[in-house]
Amino acid sequence: MDITDRARDQELLRMSEQRFRSVFEQSAVGIAITDSGCRIVAANASFAKLVGRPAAQLKGIAVQELTHPDDLSRMNALLDRSANGSGQPETYEKRYVRPDGEMVWARATISRLRQENGGLDGYLAIVEDITERRRAAERLERQSELLQNIMDHLPAMVLMVDADGKVLYLNREWQRVFGWTLEEARSIELFRLAFPDAKVRQRVASALVAGGAVWVDLEPLDRQGHPIPSCWACINLSDGTRLTIGKDVRERQAMEQRIVQSQRMEAIGQLAGGVAHDFNNILTVITACASFVRDAVRDRTEVLEDVNEIQAAARRAEALTRQLLAFSRRQMLKPETVDVNYVVHNLAKTLNRLIGENIHLEILPRATPSNIVVDVHQLEQVLLNLVVNARDAVGEAGTITIATENAAARSPEEPDWVAISVSDDGIGIPADVRDRIFEPFFTTKAVGKGTGLGLATVLGIVEQSGGRIEVDSVVGAGSTFRICLPQSSARELPSVVDDAEEDFKGTETILLVEDEAPVRAIARRILIQGGYQVIEARHGADALRVAAGHHGPIHLLVTDVVMPQMSGRDLARLVRTARPGLPILYISGYTDDELLRRGILETGAQLLRKPFLPVELRKVVRELISAGQGCATPAPMLRGA
Repeated sequence: MDITDRARDQELLRMSEQRFRSVFEQSAVGIAITDSGCRIVAANASFAKLVGRPAAQLKGIAVQELTHPDDLSRMNALLDRSANGSGQPETYEKRYVRPDGEMVWARATISRLRQENGGLDGYLAIVEDITERRRAAERLERQSELLQNIMDHLPAMVLMVDADGKVLYLNREWQRVFGWTLEEARSIELFRLAFPDAKVRQRVASALVAGGAVWVDLEPLDRQGHPIPSCWACINLSDGTRLTIGKDVRERQAMEQRIVQSQRMEAIGQLAGGVAHDFNNILTVITACASFVRDAVRDRTEVLEDVNEIQAAARRAEALTRQLLAFSRRQMLKPETVDVNYVVHNLAKTLNRLIGENIHLEILPRATPSNIVVDVHQLEQVLLNLVVNARDAVGEAGTITIATENAAARSPEEPDWVAISVSDDGIGIPADVRDRIFEPFFTTKAVGKGTGLGLATVLGIVEQSGGRIEVDSVVGAGSTFRICLPQSSARELPSVVDDAEEDFKGTETILLVEDEAPVRAIARRILIQGGYQVIEARHGADALRVAAGHHGPIHLLVTDVVMPQMSGRDLARLVRTARPGLPILYISGYTDDELLRRGILETGAQLLRKPFLPVELRKVVRELISAGQGCATPAPMLRGA
């Protein structure tokens, strides 16, 4: 090679090095060259900017000093592979730490540099700043996690499928309702299992795809093959993905059914209340007249038998009226503290007579007392109705068990409960009947064998007493009705009442106010037979006129509660203005507890419910007058008013 050729080659080499230097210095990506010990030999401006140090200061610095401590082991392993491997570049993502502590992400491609003899000369690193890309990816990941967290906690079902119908995502609510996990749903033909009928499946697919966000009512099958009434909307995304959102409407349907049932009960209850008022007035006349006849013909057996039948029919009619009021929650309760074992024990003899000799009644009382506050007579009515139902379910022979126990509260807001269970080993309740057993007038018994009010009455009494009923039944194995009532810490027991009839007579003057003429005539006759002086009035205005014109003493006001023009309560208030302290006895065919809570049962007043027997009216009249609260004469300033 002559001098000219050598000069040309040197010039070409110089120009090549210059071009390399220019590319090295002006490259938008960072470039660093290290020796075999990973100490920087050269670094361009982009690399210097990335690591936050001047290029001149980087020479001699080990790359490990610039690397985040958590990435060192991974980087060293990669360098070892590069040094001992096939010589192919290695790419990985790592973090550099700047002098001020700021961390930057980079995508580094490492290539080894070999000497002519094959020895390791160093490494060439091509480094790209991906900090913003990583931050954007992290933001996207956080947003994705947030979105998934939101969807997993939505009270709605969310299903996402791709354009081919493959499941991409199911939220927790969907998995809870239908029973499949996301992994399982991805490996099965979910749509075919949810809609096994091909025609239905095609119709559903068309409705969801074409309907957009319009809600469609469907009943897809869950994992067990049970239909799930639900409402769905499908949103078609731009990439062909379909987002389907559904709402489980079973609770809503149940709520709607309860509302309809409640409205029916309220309507029947209002009707029952009105019928009870008029019917109780009629029964008052029937029972009182039957009692008069009985007293008049005590020595005529054939007539007494007829009277007994009249009285028995009146009692049955009264019981039917009370049943109507019980299930509609419109009866007047007289709660008292009582031990449930006391009630069950006292009722056992009656229950044994009721069920007959072929059915065994077993009583399993709790060892220690369990007190509740309840109307004892109404609780007895509940037990009678349940035992009658159990007797009919058992048939010719079997066992009925009544057990009492304490039941813990289900939540801190609830009281502890006392439970009374009535169980039988009878035929059980079919599933298609169970949801209707508490409906009024619903019965599975033959015509003439039941009114369909038994369990409706039970439910009304228990709920009005602040309790609940649980039912467990297996067809062919029997049923258990479990009544739970709030437990009471009081230790009082009901007083013993002497039911012996007495002749409660007197000579005092009574103001009787009743708008129903037959009832007023009966009450007047009962009181006069008891020796009392009776001043009668048709309604409130008439009573005020009569009272104002009577200058002698009035010892008791007996008034109907609901009358035209003026209520019994308003009348009592006006009469007491002239005669302070006058005792009040309300009589009423209405037994609406709400009416009474609005102030009818005030201090010094008492209520006698229609129908009543003559002895019942005379007894309560005697008790009120004997209390000594009557006004002998009207107040002087109002005399003659």
